[in-house]
Amino acid sequence: MDIIPTMTVTVRDRRGESPWGVGLTSPRTRTVTIPANCRRCGEKRGEPKGHNTSDDGEWYWVQTWNNPCGERTPNDD
Repeated sequence: MDIIPTMTVTVRDRRGESPWGVGLTSPRTRTVTIPANCRRCGEKRGEPKGHNTSDDGEWYWVQTWNNPCGERTPNDD
């Protein structure tokens, strides 16, 4: 049985927020474990870096990374 390498990152959890257009945005984040390799090219994902950002004046912190093939990974990977 092969062991799949993983990485743990903090991402925005849009599913845990109110639907768009319903009240103010309260960004939520969660820590998830995802495969360490890109699902498109199979190469190791880029190194996660912290990113402070805001939405409707509410600040939150997540991690972003660049995959070697340029694929932008959605939060639901």
